[in-house]
Amino acid sequence: MRRLISAADWTYEALARAVNALGAENGVELRYDRTSVAHWLAGSLPRAPARAILSEAFSRRLGRPVSLADLGMGPAAPGGGEGAAQVPPGEAAPGDAEQVVTRLAALCGMDADPPRRELLRASLFSVAGLDVSAWQERIDQQRAAARQGHRQDHRQGPREDAPAADAAPEGAGDGVRDGVRDGAADGERAREAERMRAATEFFHRAGDLGGRYGRSALVTHLRDDVVPRLHNGARGSVRQELLGEAAHLVHVLALKYADDLQHGVAQHYFRTALQLAAEGGDPTAYAIVLRGMSAHALEVGHGGAALRIAVDAARTAPDGAPGHVRALLHVQLALAQAAAGDPREAADSLSTAERHHESVPEEPEEPEKSEESEKGAAERRGLCGAYVVSSFHFHRGRTLAALGDRTGALAALRRAWGTCPATSYCARALTQAEIARLSLRQGALEAACTAWHRFLDDYLHLDSGRADRALAQLRGELRTHRAHRSVRRLLHRADAAARRERRA
Repeated sequence: MRRLISAADWTYEALARAVNALGAENGVELRYDRTSVAHWLAGSLPRAPARAILSEAFSRRLGRPVSLADLGMGPAAPGGGEGAAQVPPGEAAPGDAEQVVTRLAALCGMDADPPRRELLRASLFSVAGLDVSAWQERIDQQRAAARQGHRQDHRQGPREDAPAADAAPEGAGDGVRDGVRDGAADGERAREAERMRAATEFFHRAGDLGGRYGRSALVTHLRDDVVPRLHNGARGSVRQELLGEAAHLVHVLALKYADDLQHGVAQHYFRTALQLAAEGGDPTAYAIVLRGMSAHALEVGHGGAALRIAVDAARTAPDGAPGHVRALLHVQLALAQAAAGDPREAADSLSTAERHHESVPEEPEEPEKSEESEKGAAERRGLCGAYVVSSFHFHRGRTLAALGDRTGALAALRRAWGTCPATSYCARALTQAEIARLSLRQGALEAACTAWHRFLDDYLHLDSGRADRALAQLRGELRTHRAHRSVRRLLHRADAAARRERRA
C-alpha cells in the first residue's frame, strides 16, 4: 500500500478523506484519519466494507483497477472473493446476449436470497461502471446493420428465395418446423412481450409509493418469469423484442434501488438493462436507460460522466423516437450541462426539450384500449421514469435552478406538483422538497414551511430512501429558524415522522 500511496500522490490525511468521502457516497459512515492509515500500513485491517471502499478509492485515483491483493490486504471475505462489491458472474462481452441473461439471473438470484442479498447490497458505486463505450459501439453497430438491411430491402424488394428478416439459423428453433413458421409459437411470444410491457407498467406504478415498495416482487418476477422466457429458444426479431422489453423492466428495478440510495446495486441493474437493450437492438430503450444512468451519476456526484452519458443518450435516440422520450433525454442533457457549468449549452438543450414536450399530444382522460395505446402508455410511464406532464416540469425546474433562475424554477416545480396525480405520492413529496429548499434560499420562510407540510402529507404514504433523506435535510435546515412558531410546529411534525420511520 505504501507504494500505491506514493503513486497516488496522497498524504495519509488525503487518503483518509478520500475513503470517508467514498463511504458517504455509498451510504457508509466512516471517520478515518491519518492515524488510521498508519495503522493499515502497520498491518491492521479495516472492516470489510471499508476494504472494498479503499480498493475503489485507489482505483479511481490511479485510473486502473486496484485489488485488495494489490493493497496487501488479501480477499475481503472467505472464499477468495475480492469483497462485498463483487457479484458473480462477470459482465458479458458485447454480442453475447445469452451471457447478459445469465448475469441477470445471477443478480436476481442473489437479490431474492436473504443471506446473499446482503452481499449484493454491499456493492459499491464504481466509476468504472460509468464506462459504456463498448455497449455504445454495440448499439451503433446494431443500428447500422438495421439501416443497411432496410436499404437493401428497399432497393431489391422481396425475393421468393429470401429468408424472412427474422429467420432463425438452421436448427435454432424460433417456431420454425420443416421450414414453416409456427404461427402459434409466434403468437405466444408476442403475448409474452405484451405481458412484459404490462408488468413494466404495474411495477412502475408501484413506485408511486417509493422505490422499496414492490421491489422484492419485481426481483422474483424477473427471476422466475422473465429469465425463463429469455432462455426459451426464441431467435431473430422475436428474441430481440423480448430482450428490449426485459431491458425496460430491469430499468424499473434500477430506478427502485436508486430511489433507495443503494447506488452500487442500482448501477448493476442499470448496466444490465443497458446491455439487454443493446443486445435487443432497441436504440430507444438504450437511450432511456442511458438517461437514467446519467441522472444517477449526477445524483451520486459524478457530473462529468453524467454529461458524457447524457450526450450519448440524446444522440442514440432514433429519429422516430416519441416526442416525450426526446423531451426527457434533452432535459436531462440540459441539467447535466448546467451542473457542468455550461449555461449556454444547457439553455439550448432546454429549448430543444421544450419543443419536443410541446409536440406531445395530451392523453384523453379515458383512452381507447388497444395494443398500441397500451404500449404507448407503458412508454410514457414505465419506460421513461413516470413520464407525465409533471415529470417534464420537475426536471425543467431542477435545470432552471441549476442555471440560477430560482423564480423560473419555482414556477416550473409548482406546475409539476399541480399536474401530478394525487396518488403519485413519491413524485409529489420530492417536488415539494425541491420547492421548500428553493423557497428557503430565497428567504421565503413561510412558503418553505407550507411546502414542507405538503411534503409531510405525502411522506406518510412512502417507503423511499430519497424521501427519508429529504426529511433529514428538512430537520437540519430548519433548526436555525426554530425561533419562529411556524417552524417549531413544522419541526414537531417532522420529528414525529422521523420517529415513525425509525420504528418501521
